[in-house]
Parts: sequence; C-alpha cells; structure tokens
Amino acid sequence: AYVAFDARLTVNEDSRTGFVVLAIEHFSPDVAKQWVDWLVEDINSTMMEADVAKAEQAIEYLNEQIASTSVADLQSVFFRLIEDQTKTVMLAKVSPEYMFMTVDPAVAPERKAGPNRALIAILGLVLGAMAGIVIVLLRHGLVPAED
Repeated sequence: AYVAFDARLTVNEDSRTGFVVLAIEHFSPDVAKQWVDWLVEDINSTMMEADVAKAEQAIEYLNEQIASTSVADLQSVFFRLIEDQTKTVMLAKVSPEYMFMTVDPAVAPERKAGPNRALIAILGLVLGAMAGIVIVLLRHGLVPAED
C-alpha cells in the first residue's frame, strides 16, 4: 500500500521561498483533494502533539528543579524557562495550521490529467489494423493458393 501511495504522492519544496507543494494523483479528483487535505491536517496535528508533549515534559522537569533548589536566581531562570515552554504550548494549541500553513487550499482539477483515451483508441486502432494485416498476409502467404 505504501509503494502504491508513494507513487501517487508528489512533494516539492522551493528552497528559496520555503513553500512546499503537495499533490496526489488519483482517478477521482475529489478523492485526491480529500487525501491532500487529510495529509496536511495529520501532519499539523502530529507535529503539534509532539511539540506540546515535549514542552509539557520540559515544564514538569523544570517544576521539579524549582522544588529541589532553594537558590532564588536559579528559580527565576526556571520560571522564565517555564514561561517559554508555556508559550510554546499555547501557540501550538491556538492554530490548527501548526507546521504547514495553507496558502492555496487543495482544489479538484477541472480537467483530467490522464489517461488520454483518444490516444489509446487511436493506438489500439492502428495496432489492431497492423495485426490484422500481418495475420492476413501470413495466412495467404503460408497456405498455397488452390487453382
């Protein structure tokens, strides 16, 4: 399933601007659009949850350090670090577009990208005609004519 999905997925990053373009090719344009939306949503939520968990672990550790030290300068440093981690948690939970911000939302294409059915029909007609001619020539060439 992964190989089949990976063959349909295209990810391009512009190193100059930092924009990432995510595209999926599928028979149904609506399914392709939905998959792109789901991927962006899942990436954002997964990264947000990981960063929130990391920040909450850091806050817990810093609270333990505050409880174990009686030096006022260290406690003030720990409180500033807790403040920074709390900001990280708050900012992560505020926006659903945590990692990737959607500049241009996914849209279903108006024209299909493939397969080109006209080309397939023309090639089928030409190859069928050539096969028919070869079969006729072989049958008349191999079987002697009766007089």
